[in-house]
Amino acid sequence: STPTTAPAGALPTVTGEFGKAAAITLPSAKPTPFSATVLTEGTGRVVKKGDLLIAHYAGMNWRDKAVFDESFSRGAPSNFPIGVGQVVPGWDEGLVGKKVGSRVLLVLPPDKGYGAAGQPAAGIQGTDTLVFSVDILSTIASNESAKGTPVEPSQGLPTVTLQGGVPTV
Repeated sequence: STPTTAPAGALPTVTGEFGKAAAITLPSAKPTPFSATVLTEGTGRVVKKGDLLIAHYAGMNWRDKAVFDESFSRGAPSNFPIGVGQVVPGWDEGLVGKKVGSRVLLVLPPDKGYGAAGQPAAGIQGTDTLVFSVDILSTIASNESAKGTPVEPSQGLPTVTLQGGVPTV
């Protein structure tokens, strides 16, 4: 299904600066249907299916208001192939098409999260709605490679050669 924007007032709120810890506050209303709402619009390239998405995120369980996972305290963003079934369906459907530099609020009912099985190790039941604040920091296309010009080794630096599958310095 296509992500929608929920009626005003029914969505969780997110505070904190882009790229820094996000605090999610849930409304007293029951969870909304699947939604992907851009809270801050970025100006970077568009996330495409198959890209490597580099993002900071916080994930909260609507049922118990517990943050079950977040990347900010680890001091480094996470990266995931996006749009290809490597993350929960709501991430694939809600983040493809958004721009780098965006903060996106995802509300994921069970079918867009971990499904009926839930994720017991994270305390997520099969009936839980999940809320994520996702800061899209960068994206790398699946066919992208490092850019640059090959250079000859500088004088005085060791060289590495491969002989019979064994590197020699």
